Amino acid sequence: MAKPVFFEQMANIGAEIGRAINWRKRDKEISTASLYRGLELLDATIKDKKNKKSKLVELCRVREALADYFCLTTFTVQAMRSGTTTFTPSTTPQT
Repeated sequence: MAKPVFFEQMANIGAEIGRAINWRKRDKEISTASLYRGLELLDATIKDKKNKKSKLVELCRVREALADYFCLTTFTVQAMRSGTTTFTPSTTPQT
């Protein structure tokens, strides 16, 4: 199976994050699981060598905004710069 192209990757990320937002008030467990999947997909896209630096900067900004939106305090710019992009939540997001 071929790797998804950039637009497919972004569509998959958007679907998971949209699902996380839509389920916030109905089922926190589903919302949190969707958020984690979306961030994992975003991390994989960030690590993909085919993305140019301009895309990488914007992807990192998106990840930071999502982390801020869902109150995930473990994300830091220093972690991104050091190459540690794996999502490891230390707190439960506010959903």
